[in-house]
Amino acid sequence: MGTLSAMKRTWVRALLGFVILFGITALWAVTTPKYAAPDEPAHAVKAAANVRGEFRGTPQPADHIPYEAFTVPATLAQGNPACIAFQPEQSAACLPRWTAQSGLTEALTYVGGYPPLYYLLVGLPTLVTNGKDVLFWMRLVSAALSSLFLAVGFVAASRIRRARWTVLGVAAAVTPMALFLASVVNPSGLEISAALATWTCALAAFASREDPPPRGLVLWTAVSASVLVQVRGLSPLLLAVIGLTVVGVTGWQPVLRVLRRRDGQIGAGILAASSIFALVWIFAMGSLKLAGAGQPVAPNASNWQIFTTAIRAVGLNMYQLFGVFGWLDTNMPTWCYFAWEAICALLALAVLVRREFRLAVVIAGVVAVTILLPTALASLEARKLGIVGQGRYILPVAVGAPILAGYAMSRRPRDRRARARRLLVPALIIGVTVGAVQVSGFVQALHRYRTGVNAPLFVRDTPWNPPIAPLLAVGLFVALQAVFLWWWLSLPVSAGPENRETPNTARTPLPAMGE
Repeated sequence: MGTLSAMKRTWVRALLGFVILFGITALWAVTTPKYAAPDEPAHAVKAAANVRGEFRGTPQPADHIPYEAFTVPATLAQGNPACIAFQPEQSAACLPRWTAQSGLTEALTYVGGYPPLYYLLVGLPTLVTNGKDVLFWMRLVSAALSSLFLAVGFVAASRIRRARWTVLGVAAAVTPMALFLASVVNPSGLEISAALATWTCALAAFASREDPPPRGLVLWTAVSASVLVQVRGLSPLLLAVIGLTVVGVTGWQPVLRVLRRRDGQIGAGILAASSIFALVWIFAMGSLKLAGAGQPVAPNASNWQIFTTAIRAVGLNMYQLFGVFGWLDTNMPTWCYFAWEAICALLALAVLVRREFRLAVVIAGVVAVTILLPTALASLEARKLGIVGQGRYILPVAVGAPILAGYAMSRRPRDRRARARRLLVPALIIGVTVGAVQVSGFVQALHRYRTGVNAPLFVRDTPWNPPIAPLLAVGLFVALQAVFLWWWLSLPVSAGPENRETPNTARTPLPAMGE
C-alpha cells in the first residue's frame, strides 16, 4: 500500500507540473502571432501533409533550399510572415488576416524530409477543423507534448537521492527559449523537452544507487530517448552525446544492472526500434539537408579561417540558448542574459568549491560540445551554403550542463535539516531570478508584436493585440510563474526509497567508467 500511495503521489505531482507548464506555454502560443516563430509555416505545412499520409512531396528546389510541394488545407497556405520576419521594429499589424479557407491547396516546405513523429501528432487538429484558428490548435498540441516531458524531467530529478540541487539545475535549464519553442509549431520544442527528460530520467535511473531503480524511471528513460531520437535529423547524434555523458557520470555497472531486468530489456527494445526507424528515415528521406544561404565565406578561405568564422557566427552565439524570439530577431533585455549566465556560472563555481572535479570536467565537456559541435557542422557546408546554423539546435545538449551541476551539488551528504535550511535561500534567489527573466522575456516578445521594439513599453493604443487582453495575459503569466516556482521548490526529494540516506551509502564515491 505504501508503494502504491507513493506512486499515486508521484503521478499527481507530475500532472500538476504538466498543467502549470501547459498554462505557461499556452499563453506563449496565443500571444505569438500566427507564423511569427522560426520556420513555423514550413513545419505547419509538413504536419498537415504527414497526418494525411503524404510523406514525400514534389521536389521544387530553389536557391539551395530543398523545397517540396505538399497538398494541405488552404487555411494554412496564407499568412506570409515576411513583413515581420527579421524586422523586430515592425509590429504584427502588417500580417495578413487569416480566414477559414475550404478545400486543399499546394504549399511548399523545406523540412519535408524530417522524421514524421512530431508532425503526425501536431497535424491532428487539421483533420478536425480548417478554421482560421487551426494553427493555434496545432500549437496547443505541441505545447502539451513539450509540457509533458518537461514535467517528467522535473519529477525525475526529484527522485535522485539528495536531489534539491538537481531540481534547481533543471529549473535553470528550462530557459525562456525552451518554453517559447515549446509553444509554437516547431519540432525544436519537443526535441529540447524530450532531451531534458532523458537527462534527468537517465540520471535518476542509473545514479540512484537503488537496486532495482523504480520501473517508472526506467520506462520513462526509454520513452523520452525514443521520442528524442525521432524529432530532427541531428537528434540521434544529440542522443548519443547525452547517453555517453550519462554513462560517463554513472559508470556502466548501473546500466548493465538495469538491462538485466525485464523492464530494462523492454525499454532497450523500444529505444532500439525507434532509433533504427529514425536512422533509416533520416538517410532515406534526406533529413540532413541544410536549407538557405548563410554568412558567405571567401572562396580562398582556409579551413581554419572558416572554422574561426563559424565559431564567432554559430558556436559563440549562445543568446539563442536563453531567449531570442520571433524569427530569432527579438532579444530579451540585456540584464536577462547576464542574470541567466550568472546563475549558470554560480552553479559551475559551486561544483568547483565542492571539489567535484571529475563532474566539473564532464560539465566542461558538455559546454565544449555545445560550442564546437554546431561550429563543426556549420563549417562542413560553409563553402557551399555559407555559415548556416543556430544556437537553439544544440540546446538539447546544453541543458545537461546546469542539470549535471545541480547533480554534482547534490552528491555530498550533510545534515538533512541544516542542508535544507541553507539551500532555501539560494534556491529562492535563483528561482525568483529565473521567474523574473521568464516574465521579462514574455513581456518583451509581446511588446515587440504589439508595437515593435523601438516604441515605448507602456502604450495603451497599439497597432496589434493578441486574442487575449495584454494585461490579462501578463497577469496570468506572472501568476503561473509564481505557481511554477512553488511547484518545483516543493517537490519532495525524499519520496521513494532511492532518496533514503544511510551511513553505508551516504559517502559512496562516483563510480569509475569501468566499474
